[in-house]
Amino acid sequence: MTAYPLNMTDDLNRVITFDAAPQRIVSLSPSNTEIIYGLGLGDRLVGVDAYSNYPGQAMSLPKMGGMINVSIWDVVAAKPDLVLVGPFTPNDTVANLAAAGIDVYSTHPDNISDTLRAVREIASICGVPDRGTQLADRMKQDVEEAAKKTSGLNASQVPTVLMIITLGNQSYVADRDGYMGDLISRAGGRNVATGPQMNRTEIVKANPDIIIVPMTDWTMATFDSLKYGREPWVQNLTAVKTGRVYPVGYDVVGRPGPRIGYAVTIMTRAIHPELFC
Repeated sequence: MTAYPLNMTDDLNRVITFDAAPQRIVSLSPSNTEIIYGLGLGDRLVGVDAYSNYPGQAMSLPKMGGMINVSIWDVVAAKPDLVLVGPFTPNDTVANLAAAGIDVYSTHPDNISDTLRAVREIASICGVPDRGTQLADRMKQDVEEAAKKTSGLNASQVPTVLMIITLGNQSYVADRDGYMGDLISRAGGRNVATGPQMNRTEIVKANPDIIIVPMTDWTMATFDSLKYGREPWVQNLTAVKTGRVYPVGYDVVGRPGPRIGYAVTIMTRAIHPELFC
């Protein structure tokens, strides 16, 4: 059991004091929604963001706007005693909710270890630390089991990989130091991203063996451009010429939550399909 009052420091470096276990929770991040359900606390959710679609029960909950364009009024009207936010929630939204007297806790996992920490922290806040330990341990085991597929690879068998989220003059990519970059490494790829954004010259210079596109409504154009070489400057990329531009589900690989073992498996299938023959 959690001892209250409980002081916790979130990923915005804010110290929040919780006087009791929250019973009415709003999640404005799909990954945090999945964590709440993974902890067996779905009955405490009174609202979620518009992108929280897993597990299926989340789709029937009241929607509080998007992760960025949050409806402050709807959140306040839900009378939550905890709002969980993620990296896309604007700081002014966090400040406005806190000013309304609501406890707001922010998680920004940059890798799998951070994700396991976030699970344990949310569980402690909610008064179920043992469940947090159990869920984090299971998630860690899932990742380790999934990573066994690539554990025997030597350096020559590790292809260069670039995950491109949006394509443009400045393309958004999965940074080496980010969560999805961690997935690439554990799936047996060498991430050639030079930062969270890369220009055309940098992408051409990196010339990855494999390009991965996390698929959602707003990345379909990126996948189409790369898969079929719609733009002249991508046509000479090795991944494009060899047909190694692969889609993966953004809802899985883009959410640092209970499905991280599955996320590693999906990435491994894209990078090393030969291991699944």
